[in-house]
Amino acid sequence: MIIHLIIATFIISVSQVHAIAEPSVFTDKIPDWAREAILELHEDHVIRGYDDGRFGASDSVTQGQYLTMLYRMLINEGYLPEENSDCNLDFSKNHYAYQSTCRLLNSGLIDTFFPDVLSESDKLGWDLVLLDAPAKRIEIAIYNFTMLERSLPSYAPRTSIFEPLEKIFNDIELDTSEYFITDQATQDGIMTGYPDKSFRPNGILNRAEAAIIIHRLKKTILKKHPEKWNFSNPVSSPPDLKMKADADDSKRRFDISLISKSIYLYILDTKKPLPECISNESKNICTTSSNCMGVQNGCSLDELANSYFVNISVDPDGPVGNDTLYDVWLESDGKLTVAAPETIGEKNMSITRSLETGEEY
Repeated sequence: MIIHLIIATFIISVSQVHAIAEPSVFTDKIPDWAREAILELHEDHVIRGYDDGRFGASDSVTQGQYLTMLYRMLINEGYLPEENSDCNLDFSKNHYAYQSTCRLLNSGLIDTFFPDVLSESDKLGWDLVLLDAPAKRIEIAIYNFTMLERSLPSYAPRTSIFEPLEKIFNDIELDTSEYFITDQATQDGIMTGYPDKSFRPNGILNRAEAAIIIHRLKKTILKKHPEKWNFSNPVSSPPDLKMKADADDSKRRFDISLISKSIYLYILDTKKPLPECISNESKNICTTSSNCMGVQNGCSLDELANSYFVNISVDPDGPVGNDTLYDVWLESDGKLTVAAPETIGEKNMSITRSLETGEEY
């Protein structure tokens, strides 16, 4: 079973400000703090108003609407060619978000949706349910981070344990994936927090906030990463193997770094030895009991996982029940090694870390 990283998202810091009318564009008022983003994206045909002429700044945004806006922006900026695409999603091809969602999925820019409340047996139909559901900031963050981290060679998220950690939001804990993603978004200037220093990860985006995020994302891509993505040959279903391998390898590198760092922090915080099952030989690790399916003699790290891990997918490509979990073992010199499953992309991907100094090799 693939258990996706559930990563909390970010919010736009807004205040109650005067709203101004834009009679030449929309029949209702546009909040001043979002005016530039809304008008520019409207001119670029990234966002549109309602049939009655309203923009509806305070109306909630669905996942499908956000992905459609993201897709249009990427096409306009030349990062994706406009191309019809098909994919294995459980909703009609006539759905307004079908093409944009499939194109992003097949390009490896986003993962499939995040069934955080659904079991594998309940999966049928959840694509459409979540696509039409109001977009939580937790879901928008993973889309943005995944797209940037997988597609831009110069994009380097900060994950080093040696950099000082400071509390950014009062509802996001340190040493969690949510913390590092939040920190990265703040550095990128895409999303920030509320004045009370809260994050409110389950809040629902409205149309004005979504416009701000897309606009900032556009500016971040153009300003910091001028290189264009290598999508000169449009990806159709099935996706290009090399592109998909590159995306999967990027995720594996992130995962093994997170696992290695988490184990080291666990030892520092608890002063406990490593679980005996990984002390002597290479073992598949089970970061939660639910992703140990089909694995015999796996090493359960539930105690560590509950405090330090998010739910890490056993393998972006691996089928349920296949023994493709990440491996962890101690070297003869006492250093810890974490290795990812072999893929069609990068082979023998691993990280070795000193448990005394935390240094990565």
